[in-house]
Amino acid sequence: MENFIKIASNRNSLKSLTKDFYIDDLEKFLNNIIIIVEQRKEQENKLKEIHKEKIKKIAQVKSLLEEEGLSIEDLINDPIQRLIKPKKIKKKLLPKYRLVDIEGDTHEWTGRGLAPKVFQRHFDRGNAKESCLIIENVVL
Repeated sequence: MENFIKIASNRNSLKSLTKDFYIDDLEKFLNNIIIIVEQRKEQENKLKEIHKEKIKKIAQVKSLLEEEGLSIEDLINDPIQRLIKPKKIKKKLLPKYRLVDIEGDTHEWTGRGLAPKVFQRHFDRGNAKESCLIIENVVL
């Protein structure tokens, strides 16, 4: 890209590069460059118009804020939003106990709260909690 700019901006370099071109090719090249320049100018003009509209709208909003006795900081530091506390994300606990019943269904329990019925029946039969303990999920 830099080499192209150096060659294209230096008349002698461009002349030596295009010395073998036919006049028709040079005219096509020139027409293409002119079209590109015109398109670029149109794009810049559209951007300027959009920018002018934005500036005008921003000025309107600022004047409205001033009329109401507010500032941009009031919008950014909205006191109502500060009152609304974000919800805490609950971390899901890993199961501490696992039991496979007669049908082959797997039941898991974190160990907190009342034991599920499947586990309670297992414990009522004389089995210990440690018999269902998942070793890899136990934090020592």
